[in-house]
Amino acid sequence: MFAFFFAKRYFFSKKIRNIINLISGISVLAVTIGSAALIIILSVFNGIDELVKSLLNTFDPDLKIELAVGKNFEMSENFSQKLTNIEEIAHFSYIIEENALLQYSSRKFVGTILGVQDNFTQITGIDSMMVSGVFKLKNPFEDHIVENGAVLGSGIANKLSVSLSSLKLLNIWVPLANQKFSLDPSGLFSKAPVYPVGVFSIQQEYDIKYVIVSLDYAHELLKKPNKASAVIIKLKNNTDAKYAAKKIALFVGPEYKVLDRYQQHSTLYKMMKSEKKMIFIIFIFVLLIASFNGIGSITMLILDKKHDIFILSALGVTEKNIRNIFALNSSLIFFAGAFFGVSFGALISYIQQKFGIIGLPETGTFIIDSYPVKILTEDIINIFLSVSMIGIFFSWLSSTILIKNLSKTLVQNKIN
Repeated sequence: MFAFFFAKRYFFSKKIRNIINLISGISVLAVTIGSAALIIILSVFNGIDELVKSLLNTFDPDLKIELAVGKNFEMSENFSQKLTNIEEIAHFSYIIEENALLQYSSRKFVGTILGVQDNFTQITGIDSMMVSGVFKLKNPFEDHIVENGAVLGSGIANKLSVSLSSLKLLNIWVPLANQKFSLDPSGLFSKAPVYPVGVFSIQQEYDIKYVIVSLDYAHELLKKPNKASAVIIKLKNNTDAKYAAKKIALFVGPEYKVLDRYQQHSTLYKMMKSEKKMIFIIFIFVLLIASFNGIGSITMLILDKKHDIFILSALGVTEKNIRNIFALNSSLIFFAGAFFGVSFGALISYIQQKFGIIGLPETGTFIIDSYPVKILTEDIINIFLSVSMIGIFFSWLSSTILIKNLSKTLVQNKIN
């Protein structure tokens, strides 16, 4: 309490006898700006992270079953019955994927066809991400005898300049397996026309990759009847995905792997976590640099208060207590900077989250109008504690060195 009394008195002193007050103010401002900037940037990063996950979740199923080794497996009644008997599963559907050459008029592009069953929309939210046309893969036109339709990602639609109103055919070419070499390349490929009936937009990774067709059409095109590359699963509400994945893995056996949403994009999620950590570390280094202002402030204060230190020492105050006075004074600078910075950063982030004041460029390609923001309590606590710990460390280190050197000087002066 003794040290805190003097530290508080020095910190809130209204005397402006020299540049010390200015340096202290600059120190508080530097820590405030650094802390606020870190809160704002992490909040925006959290918002983008949540947005990306929500978009991926629109297309990705709760769980996905694939072969542990290999690409395609047989769709069997026994396998389907196993899945039907698992009470945690609300819906499941077979899908098949294959790379293909897409041709629309004179334009060509390499993409991936995704063959899906009729209940695909019950497992994913793809129908809610349509930007034009309809999600109807069989008999898409009531007044035309057309058996198959295709729904394209917006990236592929742009690359091929697809016009849904023109009713032009989209030709899909896929290489046939186990074909002997021939001088006639047409025998090495399977080709089937389909009508583009809709365009979806989720995320660039999907938009530039997929053309969704019916599973029956895909089987006919690929010459792989009754084959699938995966089973996608929709779980019942309030079902724990990890528990369900373990249970399903026991049912289907070791030749299959069951992936939750994180495992389906493990590289992406790990990268996003690593990016957030790197942002935090970089700004901590910035705050370390800003802490040198605090060291300068405590240095000037100790030099200015040499007379007070001499009097306190003469009254019997120990060197440790004197050190604590100035260490606490410097720590108050960091505490004040961290408090004001975190508060200001959280306020700015909340305003952006609530009102979306800062908008995105008006290019017409974004699904949101303003920068997404999400404030996490753990970020606020981590930043405040990190800045405070930096302040305490540098305050005690610098005050210990300076007071010790000053004490030696005072002793030498007494001897002389």
